[in-house]
Amino acid sequence: MKPYHVLECDNLVNIQKSTLEFIDTNYPTLKNESSLWHKINTVDYLKTCKPLLTWTRSLNLRIREVGFTVVSERKDIAVHIDEKPVVAKINVPILNTQHTYNRWYQIPSEILNNPKYKNINQFGKDYYSFQYADILSFKMIGEIESTIPVVFNSSMAHNIMFGKQAKFPRVMLTCMFHKEPSDYLL
Repeated sequence: MKPYHVLECDNLVNIQKSTLEFIDTNYPTLKNESSLWHKINTVDYLKTCKPLLTWTRSLNLRIREVGFTVVSERKDIAVHIDEKPVVAKINVPILNTQHTYNRWYQIPSEILNNPKYKNINQFGKDYYSFQYADILSFKMIGEIESTIPVVFNSSMAHNIMFGKQAKFPRVMLTCMFHKEPSDYLL
C-alpha cells in the first residue's frame, strides 16, 4: 500500500469555513489544546458541515467518525502508528496547514518489534510511538504538504513536520468511514 493519495475537492473552502464555525461555536478552546488528537461529537458536526457531506457522498463514502488533529505550537510530532483497526482515513486541511508536512517511514523490523515502542493512548487504545528512536535509521517513503485533502494511510509510521513559515494553531480534520477508502492506497 502507498502512504497517501491526493483527492480533488472543489468545495474545500466551504468545508473549511463550516468547520471553523463549528469549532468556534462548539469547541472554542480546541485550537489552543496541547493534545494532538481530539474526538468530537460526529453527529453534531455533520449536521452543521453540509459541504463535507456533499463531498464525501460524491466519493461514495459514508462517514462513521470525525476528529481533529491540532498542533498549537511549533513542535514536530514524533513518528508514530495510529491505533487500529483503521487504516485509510481522509485528512482535510482546515487551518494553517501551509508549510506543514506529513511524512511516512519504513521502520526497521528490530525497532518495530521492540515492545518499548508500543504505548496506550488517551482513549485506552494501543499505538506505536517512536519518539525516542533514531529517526535517521528510518527510510522516508512519502511526504506531502498538508494543504489538500488526502486519503491517509495511518497504519504506516508517520509524523508531522513544520517548516519555518508554519503558523499555529494547525487544524486538520480526519474522517473515518463505514467502508474505508483503502482502494485509493493500492
